[in-house]
Amino acid sequence: MAMHGNPQIAGKLRGIDGRMCGVETDQDTKGYLKLNQEFHFTIFNESGNEDLGSRPSMWFNSPDGLRS
Repeated sequence: MAMHGNPQIAGKLRGIDGRMCGVETDQDTKGYLKLNQEFHFTIFNESGNEDLGSRPSMWFNSPDGLRS
């Protein structure tokens, strides 16, 4: 079941986005990528769409330099 308009999820995404802006300003690439992953996992996990649910595996195939 998709979570369209869920204020709790929207708040979580806004919070992650705000933290991403902070690490972007600090030029913290690894921190930014970690938060970017968290942002997308939140969307994937809350979507209820099985096709999106399979997408997070792409994060585990990133080059070692991008892993935290």
